[in-house]
Amino acid sequence: MQALSLIGRNARSVMALRSRRIAAARWFSAANHDGQNKQIEDAMRTILSELGEDPSREGLLKTPSRYAKAMRFFTQGYQQDLDTVLNKAIFTEDSDEMVMLRNIELFSMCEHHLVPFHGRAHIAYLPRGKVVGLSKLVRVTELYSRRLQVQERLTKQIATALQEKLEPHGVGVVIECVHLCMAMRGVQKPHSTTVTSCMLGDFRTDARTRNEFLHLVRSAPFTHMTGMGVSEQISQTQSARIFESDGVHVERTQKATEFYDTLLGGHSPNSLRPASGNHRSMGNALIMGAGDYEKDNSESTSSSSGEDSGSASTAKGSPQRSQHFSTIEIGKDDMMFNAAHFTVFSAQERESLHGHTHAVRVAFTGPVGEDGMVENYQVFKKRVRELCDKWDETYLVPGHCRHLNIREEGERVVIEHNGVAQDLPKNDCRIIPVRNVTLEELSMLFLRLVVGESEVSKSSWADEKNIVAVSVKISSDGGRGQWATTSWSKQQGFGVPLSLF
Repeated sequence: MQALSLIGRNARSVMALRSRRIAAARWFSAANHDGQNKQIEDAMRTILSELGEDPSREGLLKTPSRYAKAMRFFTQGYQQDLDTVLNKAIFTEDSDEMVMLRNIELFSMCEHHLVPFHGRAHIAYLPRGKVVGLSKLVRVTELYSRRLQVQERLTKQIATALQEKLEPHGVGVVIECVHLCMAMRGVQKPHSTTVTSCMLGDFRTDARTRNEFLHLVRSAPFTHMTGMGVSEQISQTQSARIFESDGVHVERTQKATEFYDTLLGGHSPNSLRPASGNHRSMGNALIMGAGDYEKDNSESTSSSSGEDSGSASTAKGSPQRSQHFSTIEIGKDDMMFNAAHFTVFSAQERESLHGHTHAVRVAFTGPVGEDGMVENYQVFKKRVRELCDKWDETYLVPGHCRHLNIREEGERVVIEHNGVAQDLPKNDCRIIPVRNVTLEELSMLFLRLVVGESEVSKSSWADEKNIVAVSVKISSDGGRGQWATTSWSKQQGFGVPLSLF
């Protein structure tokens, strides 16, 4: 009887909790806001009429109702409180090292113009015996951003709330946002980013703690929101001169040798990897020019073949002209593809089928021609876009995965793994020559397609365009998170045998 009584009490508790959740969810519905929503709807009809529109026409008939519901959602933070959001997810933990959550996406409404601003928040705290669930940092951000706000107040509210509830040694919050009130109207500067910060406790009083936090913020993965790419990385770390136009970045620098060696497939001066032949790093090529490189190669060739240095070619005495090398990075917003895939972890385990928006950036390096360009930028953009289009809105299937059995049956592609079969429409499938659909494999395959390497012909698209190095970056979340980078250079190649692919 006691057991039955306990089961009954538990069941009633579960039902009560479920009822409260359902009630909370219904709170935002129009049914529970008939009076208030009606006032908003009437006001919106008045606004539409004042703007010269007809609120009764088909396209606008339900707009006042939709607007009222949307505004309820945008400002739902007013109906939430901090204790409910934290939900007792504060735990005792013997830790005093910095805890940081970066790149928390946020959307809010500017209280001055009632238009959105959006961006990302970085939050860190130094625990004093208590830690909070990581998801609660996101929820606290949502609590205060889903209101009519100014970014300065939003930043301080998040920091103050965490300081009061966790009582840590200190809290640091940095928020970066694009404000549509500055992009769509007024000064109309869509690429301007507003950065605000709030430092409390040790983050304010201890310069070392504050600098560590800000360093981690600066090293957060670059996103499409800021459009930051290779050029900006060099400009921040190497004081390079940057020229930017229409999504194309041109680097001309004399202090980025080691950066280019790593990026373009060479090796750094202190690398233990031996140079193959008369190796010339791309960093040195950028500094010294291709003319010296050709001269070095010709001297090496003549000495190895035993030719007389006083041949007819050198007897003319015409000095070789030093060439200027530059790197063009292409990173337009439409250079991306939406694709579904799954990653195979073992013969028994794999992900379920899911989708990603993959952002692509490609950097091309070559000598600057007589027209002051490596190549017509449109040629590069067209090549990248064409490759993205081939994979857009498709299922990417790893054709060389050792744990999959793939076969075609009529208009379907059947994929078997661990005794379980999944079939997909053939027209939407792309069986690609990779071992697994990961960022590492995709960036390598995309790089090979960009370079245009062929097992039949020694020449490639890169050779035709006089490109000496290419680097491909691919992200699985539209450029907001992690990236995989794979590079090719004319001297070093891909570093992976073509037969493997």
